[in-house]
Order: sequence, then structure tokens, then C-alpha cells
Amino acid sequence: MFVLEQEYGNDGYAFWFKLLELLGQTEGHVFDCRNVSEFRFLLAKTRSSEDIANKILGLLKELGAIDGPLWEKRVIWCQNFVDG
Repeated sequence: MFVLEQEYGNDGYAFWFKLLELLGQTEGHVFDCRNVSEFRFLLAKTRSSEDIANKILGLLKELGAIDGPLWEKRVIWCQNFVDG
């Protein structure tokens, strides 16, 4: 969280918690960004541009906060969230 906030300020912090909210509301707690309308919904929910969202998600992947191999396929999965 500190690295994300350091890199993107309050926008990074808000993005992460809004993403977790969204994962909590989705069936199976997985979010598929391959679907353009779903990805656009994520952008609207997090109030992020496509560029910033992709950068933040890339950082989350690097930090191990989201599953790296799944994100490479544009699918968001957070095992820690599910375990919690």
C-alpha cells in the first residue's frame, strides 16, 4: 500500500480500495478486463484514465497484490482478498 500511495498519491490509495470493493461485489471475486465495457466500468468506478489504471494494475502485479499471470490475460484476482 505504501508503494502504491507513494507512486500515485491518494489516487493510488483510492484505486486500490475501490478495486477491492468491486471485487467484493463480483461473482467469484474476479474481474475480467478483457470485456471492454467491464474495463470501462472499472475506470469509471476508480475515476482513472486507462493509462493510469493500467500503470497502477501493473504495479499491483509487480507487488504481488494481484495475480500476475492472470493480469497478463487482463483478469484481476487477489488471493489475499479472497483469503481474508
